[in-house]
Amino acid sequence: MNMAFALVLVVGALWAANAIYFEQSYFIMMFKYPWYQLTLSGDRGGSFLASVFPISQSKELESEGGGKALSIPVLVYHGIVGKAEGDNVTTRDFKEQMMALKDAGWETVSIEEFQAFMKGELQLSEKSFLLTFDDGRKDSYYPVDPILRALDYEAVMFVITNQSIGEKGKATHFYLSEKELKHMQSTGRWDIQSHGKFAHELYATGPNGETGHFYSNLLWVPEEERPETPEEFQERIYEDLRISKEEIEESLGISVATIAFPFGDFGHNLFADSNFELAKGILLISAKEHYSHGFYQWWEGEGFTFNYPREDVLTVKRLEVLPNWSGEALLQILEQGMSKSLPYQESFLQNNAWLSNWGSFDMQPGKGLVFLAEGGQAGASAVLDGTGGWEDYEVKARVNLPSQTGVFIWVRFQDANNNAACNFGLDFVHAEQVFKGEKRVIKGVRGVTPLKEGDFTVSARVQGRTIQCLVEGEIVVESTFLEPDLNRGGVGFKMWDEQIGKSQLLVRSLEVQPL
Repeated sequence: MNMAFALVLVVGALWAANAIYFEQSYFIMMFKYPWYQLTLSGDRGGSFLASVFPISQSKELESEGGGKALSIPVLVYHGIVGKAEGDNVTTRDFKEQMMALKDAGWETVSIEEFQAFMKGELQLSEKSFLLTFDDGRKDSYYPVDPILRALDYEAVMFVITNQSIGEKGKATHFYLSEKELKHMQSTGRWDIQSHGKFAHELYATGPNGETGHFYSNLLWVPEEERPETPEEFQERIYEDLRISKEEIEESLGISVATIAFPFGDFGHNLFADSNFELAKGILLISAKEHYSHGFYQWWEGEGFTFNYPREDVLTVKRLEVLPNWSGEALLQILEQGMSKSLPYQESFLQNNAWLSNWGSFDMQPGKGLVFLAEGGQAGASAVLDGTGGWEDYEVKARVNLPSQTGVFIWVRFQDANNNAACNFGLDFVHAEQVFKGEKRVIKGVRGVTPLKEGDFTVSARVQGRTIQCLVEGEIVVESTFLEPDLNRGGVGFKMWDEQIGKSQLLVRSLEVQPL
């Protein structure tokens, strides 16, 4: 009997040493789930029986009266920690944020559903979002999973394969092991995707201690005292993208179709440390060969916060949830980014999700939306979040130009590299477009004086490929040659002058009507 018992203990110890279920963190997680079920039920006014089983809400439209998503947000977290620490979010705040979203009707989607939505193949309810975590950290799994389970939510974990797969993916205190990833995948609550293999470190880019990002720099070759060649850069990038995808697929037996670019940057950020101007193009071409979507971090000045379906779109933006955001703050940010309906009007009594695209602006009672060129700037601009899905419409704005330096009305704005505009200058009116970063005047008229003293009305109409620019209701410029791919997009304003600090613009009121 004693020998049998001892044998059971030995066998059990050996099994436990290799089983995720006997890890301390897992035990804690198992006890947290029923606790979260009870506390969440209490906080939300539910009953004990209702708390035992999560209430699942269909992501598909349940009725003709339900709203459909025209755009979708992606949230990104890193560590979920016990005490406030750097950019990490505390477990308490994360729980509050997820509860706030759940109570307001927001539901998570899987990576497959997100991909299908972005390709226009799947219709989702308007309060759908993708929840993601970077780095494959233990502290973004163990504190999170009980909350996901209690709320019937799911998430995506982007893992660094050099840390979690293969020889290094066995046992560390920080990164999830290969065994843990397999268990995560088996729960049905987690999708595992790529965060690169070696790309999440800083590397030498010069002989004097200079360092830079793996994906956006020519690295230094110390043995030969030279930077790598463009050909070497291209091969290195291609292999990192390929291997990280294959390692996850082979280890977990799943399909990997997306990557989160390390540091949230694919070379598009103005503050990126790139020493190679072709890095962005090479990275995107290589990424497209292996992945359907590459996720990057949204920064102020990059237009809309949500993602709109677009044919052949590769890059997808994510909102990083900051440690100081309450559940109510996160909910407000998502609600402001939701697709706005037409007709639309406002008198700028408060900020209804206007986003700075360049420079600064302010809401001033009695004045409206106020743009001032300050801090060494030549101008400023802003776009209205939630309007990226608009198609055919007329924008009518009551404006005042104290500096007489002109005003752009943006229409069909998709991002800084893809938009159309009516440009009202001191002695001209232009219908303009920027497509794939190339700016051109489609049609213009000179010798006119569109700018008036005091308040006056300027308008821009887009319908199909036709764009019209109007002053006080009269068409000044009209063109039918708007780029076909600029078939939808949002609204915004921009002012600019060659002289630093001169331009000013007051937008008193805004009215947008569908056509």
